[in-house]
Amino acid sequence: MSRAAVIRAREELLNVRFNGGGSFIERKAFPGLSASDPDMLKGRPRIGIRLAEPFRLWLELVWQKPPIGSYGRYVEQLLLDVGGDKAAARKLGRPAGDSYALATSGRLLLAVLWAKAGDGAVVTNLDDEDLASFTGLSLSKVRYQLGRLRKMGYLEYQWGKSLGGYVPRSCPQIITLNQYHQAYPTVGQLRRVRISAEPILDLWAIYAYADDEGDDELRENVIEEMLGSWRGEFPGEGWVTPGQNDGLMAAFRGHPQRSKATRYMICKACEYTLAVFCSNSETLRAGGRLVVESVCSRIEEELFSHPELNERFGPNASRLLTIWVYAQIRELASAVCRAICTMEGWNIHEFWHSGWRRCQSISLMPASVGRLNLSYTVVPENGLRP
Repeated sequence: MSRAAVIRAREELLNVRFNGGGSFIERKAFPGLSASDPDMLKGRPRIGIRLAEPFRLWLELVWQKPPIGSYGRYVEQLLLDVGGDKAAARKLGRPAGDSYALATSGRLLLAVLWAKAGDGAVVTNLDDEDLASFTGLSLSKVRYQLGRLRKMGYLEYQWGKSLGGYVPRSCPQIITLNQYHQAYPTVGQLRRVRISAEPILDLWAIYAYADDEGDDELRENVIEEMLGSWRGEFPGEGWVTPGQNDGLMAAFRGHPQRSKATRYMICKACEYTLAVFCSNSETLRAGGRLVVESVCSRIEEELFSHPELNERFGPNASRLLTIWVYAQIRELASAVCRAICTMEGWNIHEFWHSGWRRCQSISLMPASVGRLNLSYTVVPENGLRP
């Protein structure tokens, strides 16, 4: 290829847009050749060419092999007009200048969040520094855009600060994305139903129970009875009496931020429920194993890993509380199955034959006290990936 042809190709790639979005390549000064660099070489500054950041990110995200029920359509939509193409933004179904419009940095950040979202549209184990690395944005820009996304309703829940107290020990950042945002043209494909949170009501009220000055024995029974019914499912455990060392209930007593701790625990319970439903569904079938040890390990590590928990409330307190939470979220996962069957008119045989695989993009979030919002899409049976 001649030098002139290379130059023409370079100029074309610098000026055209991909998918109505940003440029394919961009000019970039070589390190050591910018005026701000003390080691700058003498003479005319040299400019290099590299893949544009939006295009590089688009390649990384789009070429990932998405799992069943992933959120690739959100990623694709958000990256269509990265680069500031206002006409492309209007193609997404939003009026020009409306309150849902996002800057390029906001769209990049939201696309990364969708790409990293797991079951329930929940993003975990990513702090602000990780998001800055993935997007190429500064830390201050990431934090500003997270605030904007939350204010504009793109994030349904976000928390990542320590709340104090024994349970939970710490609060790694958790972000739940809002699939029902009006900016998404796919919102009409989602099915939504409000279900009872009865299986996790004890967890929902545990901090209130612990601070209640009523009958201590009655409060202890909230945990004891559940543990008693599940004792046979964990034969290898070293069980202790919950009443020992002031009782397991005391681990929740006097929390300095009770309402925020309750909200965090319920959001985590919803996350664990979908981990069972979406990734370990065999445990919900008749005759299936009841215990998913990977989920139990997550519960213990994320909620009950305070170093003083076992010392203060019994030698096996963290494990017992883990089992207590797991028993509730497994019952909630079964309730989700029943709710979807009712909504779709399926019997349980139809659900396990193919229905559960057709349910994708599932989200579960607390609504009012004692109620949960369940949303999902149903794809045609011939649209399932092999």
